[in-house]
Amino acid sequence: MIKTKTQLAIENGRTIYTNNVYDSISHNGWLLKVSNNKKLGKAKIVKGRHKGKYIYSLSLEERKTCPKSCFHWKTCYGNNMPFAHRFTANENLLIKLQEEIKLLSTKHKEGILIRLHVVGDFYSVKYVKFWKKMLGKYNNISIFGYTARTPYSSIGKEIVNLRNKIWDRFSVRFSNSVMELSANSENLLGLKQGIICPEQLDKTKNCANCGLCWNNKVDNIIFKTH
Repeated sequence: MIKTKTQLAIENGRTIYTNNVYDSISHNGWLLKVSNNKKLGKAKIVKGRHKGKYIYSLSLEERKTCPKSCFHWKTCYGNNMPFAHRFTANENLLIKLQEEIKLLSTKHKEGILIRLHVVGDFYSVKYVKFWKKMLGKYNNISIFGYTARTPYSSIGKEIVNLRNKIWDRFSVRFSNSVMELSANSENLLGLKQGIICPEQLDKTKNCANCGLCWNNKVDNIIFKTH
C-alpha cells in the first residue's frame, strides 16, 4: 500500500510540507513576522497589559520540534498550513533570532508580543533558556503561546520555572495538561472544563482584541478542534 504524505509525515516526525522548511541563515526574510492573520489580529493589541504592542509570530517545523505525546500529533494544525514558512531548529535559528530581537526592541519602543509558536514547539532546554536570556536582555519583549511538553519533562520544568518568575512577560500555557494556566483542545477535555476561546465563538475579533491567554486569572482555556 502506498502511504500518503500525511502518513509519512506522521511516521517520520516531520511536517507534510518539507519544501517550506528553511534554515534561518539562508532564508532571505524575517523569522519573526508581524501578525497578518485573522485570528491573531492585523493591528496593535487593544486590550490588557500588552495594549499598544504589535504581535509577532514564529513558526518552527511541526512534529520535528514537538513531543510525540502531543494529543494532536496526527491531526496537527500545521497539516492545513501548506504556505507557512517553518524554520529548522539549530544554532543558526538562535543567531538569527537574536539579531532580529535586537532590531525589533529598538524599532518598537512600546514593545512587542511574540507568539510562540504558530506551529512547532519548544524543542530543548537550551532553547527555553535562550528566550529567558532574551527576556532578561530586552525588557520590552514579551511572549505568549502554548506547549505540548509535559510540565514534568526537562523542557517543561524549564518553562514552568520561567513563567512562574515572569508570567507577565512569558505567558506560556500547557496544552497536554490540566494543570493551572493550561489551554487544551475540546477533544482532550470537552467543552465544560474551561473557558472556550472567545474568538472561536465570534465573541471577540481576534487575539489582539482579547488577551484571555495571557490573563493569569483564567486557569484553563478550551479550543474547539481545528
